[in-house]
Amino acid sequence: MREKWHEVLNASEVPSPCLLIYPDRVRENIHRMVHIAGGVERLRPHMKTHKITSPGASSGCGRT
Repeated sequence: MREKWHEVLNASEVPSPCLLIYPDRVRENIHRMVHIAGGVERLRPHMKTHKITSPGASSGCGRT
């Protein structure tokens, strides 16, 4: 993983505001959670969606 993983290499091409998702970072965080929890069966995935209408649907965001 790059040292400055959060830097957007093509920032001028990304519309603002935009939701950026870093797949490598997401995978690493999931692996850490499983390790800390002691197994995947001990996790209960959930997300708060009460403030989200439809992520990315009308923002014009592309993939990073």
